[in-house]
Amino acid sequence: STVTLSPAVIDLGTMKVGQEVEKTILVRAASPFQITKADVLTGTCQLPAFATQAQNLHVVKVKFKAGDQPGATHTTVDFQTSVPNEPPVRLT
Repeated sequence: STVTLSPAVIDLGTMKVGQEVEKTILVRAASPFQITKADVLTGTCQLPAFATQAQNLHVVKVKFKAGDQPGATHTTVDFQTSVPNEPPVRLT
């Protein structure tokens, strides 16, 4: 994969009902690219508007929100980029 996430896995620990936690994700590639779409597959999170200009590094602040029940929170997000023939990169 030419596009990478750092970190690709985030441990949110035990969150309280309705609690929000913000984490910074770095999306990198060797050549400038755009993040064209992000699909939240599981869980609840807020994503900012992505930079419209192509760049080698995108800093994305993701705000995760705990569910309505106490316990572990699991969120999965796929980031699609403008890199040709590149599958989405997954944040879990």
